[in-house]
Amino acid sequence: MAKPSKIPATQDLLFGELSRMSGIPFAFLKSLAWHETRFDAHAVSPTNVPGMFQCTSAVRNMYNKKNGTKWTRDEMFDPYKCGLVACFLLNLIVDEYKQTGVIKPENFTTFWRSSVDVGLIYLGYTAGWTREQGVPAITGRMREKGVEITVPKVIETAGILYPKSKIYVDPKKRDANGFGPYMSDPSLLPHIDREVTDYFANTQVRAEEIRASSFAGAAVAFLGIIAVGAMIANAET
Repeated sequence: MAKPSKIPATQDLLFGELSRMSGIPFAFLKSLAWHETRFDAHAVSPTNVPGMFQCTSAVRNMYNKKNGTKWTRDEMFDPYKCGLVACFLLNLIVDEYKQTGVIKPENFTTFWRSSVDVGLIYLGYTAGWTREQGVPAITGRMREKGVEITVPKVIETAGILYPKSKIYVDPKKRDANGFGPYMSDPSLLPHIDREVTDYFANTQVRAEEIRASSFAGAAVAFLGIIAVGAMIANAET
């Protein structure tokens, strides 16, 4: 595993609210946004995808249709709106993975604690999550052949099944016909590895912050009880 990144706490309020609204873990959103754009709300990808979470127009259109909104491309430069669209996509990915067996039924309540499942969710977000050429298509074929499902194996298998594509391809890696590596791009592996490492590192940090906050709250409440008790005792004397 890679070493954890030193991710600043500058957007923690945003990630906390998005997590509360969507159920996606705080640490996952923080790691995702950091590795997508370094928290840059005005980022634009080489393929002209805008915003902190790099949500494509196809995903934004799906979100608009589902929620009755009419958000435009420019509105994806609003990190909260872009984050809501990203969370919408992440929940779609999780549902699709559960339906297609990428996430096994016995892991439905624990997959956020699995490095393999978390890595596959990051991979789906980055390089494709549908049943056509996305993670479910590849893992389905792997399962038929009895191949162990891990992120490196999925990327390796993608190189065999779908070595070239016109979607999700860095323009610098396209050939003369517009094709390039898709999920088969080996550079995805260290990228996913860093995201997973930072997710678990920030999960631990977040748990410690919550425990500290709970302890401080309990301490304040306990001191309050003592103060009230003292007031009552003084009143009775």
